[in-house]
Amino acid sequence: AENWQRLTRFFPTNGEVRQGSFLPPAIQPDVVIVDALFGSGLSRRLEGIYKEAVAWINRVPNRVISIDLPSGLDGD
Repeated sequence: AENWQRLTRFFPTNGEVRQGSFLPPAIQPDVVIVDALFGSGLSRRLEGIYKEAVAWINRVPNRVISIDLPSGLDGD
């Protein structure tokens, strides 16, 4: 809960999760996205808002840097 408060305080308009839906942020084309959502420890398929967020990351033309593995990619 504390981290959620920090997130919404520091990033009030940069993508929000509200009522089970991911609302993608408006970003400039030169913004680099750091994908640190999930890594090799994820043991199930993505669903819901997480699947929507990863789909958005994959759709935007921006450069994406993944820490560990790209979210949603099966490491096996």
